[in-house]
Amino acid sequence: MIKILSKYLCLILLITSCRGEKNKFKFKSHKEKFFYTDCNGFDYFRFPLIMPYEAMCIDRENWIINLNPGVGYYLSINDILKVSVVDSMIFVHTNSIDFFDGDHEPWQWFVVIPSKKIEIGFSTKKEFDKYLEQFNTREIKWINIENAYYQFKDTECLPWIPGCSN
Repeated sequence: MIKILSKYLCLILLITSCRGEKNKFKFKSHKEKFFYTDCNGFDYFRFPLIMPYEAMCIDRENWIINLNPGVGYYLSINDILKVSVVDSMIFVHTNSIDFFDGDHEPWQWFVVIPSKKIEIGFSTKKEFDKYLEQFNTREIKWINIENAYYQFKDTECLPWIPGCSN
């Protein structure tokens, strides 16, 4: 009986550990507030990037970002190592070696620009950096994916989230 109660208590603590009360920013809608402050569900962990993009983890190992409609054959970026958001652009680095058509090396560097509906992948850091030259982006400050989650879980803040200081 005590084991069952302790499991339910742990579940309640997990579900209520990040409920959108730490970030006091006045969001435009409840949907936007929920997107930028929710950190987990019943069977997943998450943190926001730029609406509607989010990093999610279901199996406690593989962090993913779902793409829409997808980059080439990729419907999501898997095995994410680090992320950053600069000037409304999402940057992702993965160690995934998945590829489907054999015409190129696996993409491990990604740029997602939601406002322009751009989702593009690169095989090398050099190709990635060359693409970024056109945007005059300042230096990218990468955050380890796990560290980003724990920082968000504890504070509801990451540098790019509304209401959070850079």
